[in-house]
Amino acid sequence: MASSRLRNILSAIGLFNAADCLLTLHLLQYGFVEGNPLMASVVETPWFVLIKIVLVPAALYFVWIVRDRVGKVASAALWVCAGIYTGLMGYLFVLVGLAPVL
Repeated sequence: MASSRLRNILSAIGLFNAADCLLTLHLLQYGFVEGNPLMASVVETPWFVLIKIVLVPAALYFVWIVRDRVGKVASAALWVCAGIYTGLMGYLFVLVGLAPVL
């Protein structure tokens, strides 16, 4: 994957991750629950923010550092992750009323 494309996809995943964290914390105040079973057990602890704001960006940075060794499978996984996050952002924006519902 070209460096500029990889940089763009890693940036998008990072931004989506930060938005997911903020929107999740916002929606929890209105009685919503975390839909990710891996994060549900830590969502009301400081670990949630630590994982979302520190560990995920650190993992993305690691992928950038080893970008010359990122193979086709890893590239495909990044695209899948970005696609899932795009759908999740649409869903969360509808939930908080930031996007019109058709």
